[in-house]
Amino acid sequence: MKIGFYGNVNCFPFRYALELKHQGYEVLFIIDKQPKHKLHRPEYRFSEISYPYHDWIQEFIVDKPELKISFPNIFFKEPIELLNSCDVVFLNDFAHGIKPFLKNNILSVSMCSGGDLDFYARLDLLEQRVVIRKKILKIFTPLKKVLLKKSILNIRKGIKESYILHYYFKDIIPSMEKLIDDIKGDNDYIRSMNLGINSEDVPYYPFIKKDKLMIFNPTRFVWKEPLAEGIQPWSNKRNDIMIKGIGLFYKKHQVELDIHFVEKGADVKESKQLCDEVGISHMITWHKEMTQKDIFDFYRECDISFDQLGNHFVAYGGLDVMLTGRPVIANGRPEVLEKVFGKPLPLCQATNEKDVAMWIERLSFENGLKEKIGKESREFVLEYYSMKKTVETYMSYIKKKLQK
Repeated sequence: MKIGFYGNVNCFPFRYALELKHQGYEVLFIIDKQPKHKLHRPEYRFSEISYPYHDWIQEFIVDKPELKISFPNIFFKEPIELLNSCDVVFLNDFAHGIKPFLKNNILSVSMCSGGDLDFYARLDLLEQRVVIRKKILKIFTPLKKVLLKKSILNIRKGIKESYILHYYFKDIIPSMEKLIDDIKGDNDYIRSMNLGINSEDVPYYPFIKKDKLMIFNPTRFVWKEPLAEGIQPWSNKRNDIMIKGIGLFYKKHQVELDIHFVEKGADVKESKQLCDEVGISHMITWHKEMTQKDIFDFYRECDISFDQLGNHFVAYGGLDVMLTGRPVIANGRPEVLEKVFGKPLPLCQATNEKDVAMWIERLSFENGLKEKIGKESREFVLEYYSMKKTVETYMSYIKKKLQK
């Protein structure tokens, strides 16, 4: 069986491709982002991948794919030809729109990672997306509208035709469940909601003894409302809660911390201002955007990490931290996920600044607590997010379908 991949937001699909490769399947992976987009390039995340790539990884990069996916048979001839040699394709990001142009007998898996479903597949956002701000280019507005609408319809059709649809746990974003129902209609398909984590090359890292407690936040800074144009409500990370919570802890205890933030997201400037206001700027080191390998170095070194404190849930960023054995302060949406797993998640659950301050206090002063929560976090990820089991489940569905 030959399995193809196209689309690689945050290297999410590549995780699955690598496991399939390890299990002995023939895999073709098409890289769609330029080298400067490091979070989407596997050589910056996986130690066994180097550049130039192995033969099973091909590059095909298209400028403005969100427009050109309106005519895949013109702009994506080479990927279509490559994917047509496969039995199964895993599609992500704009590449869902390629499925209607592949051979009819090719089975597809739509790996929705957020924006592809909640942005690229929404007809109600057409007018918002079609705006052209440069006066001299406004004559192209009607053309852009035609191209965007066609691309949205292609992406929706591709998702509709998929046999397996991967998306977040149900009830995380109710509006997206309605969108999925609208797209899929009465089509026969399987819904996959769990995430697989590649754990083989990530051992447990004992805590490093330091003079100051080290905090690392890998989450992009998106919290200032109204949110920046194009950012959907589920993307609100509520980093303001994190900053204010750290401020509350410092105000109460006057204990110096070693804080590391990444200059990533729409609200970096506002976040720096808020850090000044709550009096913690002198403890913060700001870093430029990192590769995923660099981020893992910080996971190993830190004592506490953060994930989203809004209304989403803990996905790959937080799960990777948990795998290294570090406690994560986040809103893990227990009202949803405890029903899924049948037990509380080993997170430092927080939805407001008082919760954040309380957890920093406990992890700072309760002997052995951060080690205990860190080890429980790792064990939870290994048990419930096994990539091997996740991929085997996918392939069992696919083999049964192909045998019919």
